[in-house]
Amino acid sequence: MKKNMSELRVVKATVNKLNKRSPYEQIGLSAGCGLLTGFLLLRVGKVVAVVAGCSILAVQLAIEAEIIIIDWEYVAKQQAYETALIRSDGNASLLTKLKSMDRSTARVAVGFLAGFLLGFGLA
Repeated sequence: MKKNMSELRVVKATVNKLNKRSPYEQIGLSAGCGLLTGFLLLRVGKVVAVVAGCSILAVQLAIEAEIIIIDWEYVAKQQAYETALIRSDGNASLLTKLKSMDRSTARVAVGFLAGFLLGFGLA
């Protein structure tokens, strides 16, 4: 819970600093960040896809060979417990808190998305 609050403070502080700049700077900075993110994710994405695919295959083969045994009753109980914990009023998710942020951050989000797609396309 405290970790989520500190992350939210960092995000709010960064967005507040960015909101004080002109709209053109906001769009330009967020598009640049998105471009860099999209470019890097596409380059790294191929390696991650291979590693993830191999890992999933290895785990599935280990389950079939009964090297790994999953207690599905325990998993179901734990899932029910965690779901109830998340739905309690005291534990709002970070996503819910981010949704309640000021609407003026739309320029930043759109700029980042556009830059991300450009970076992804140019990689």
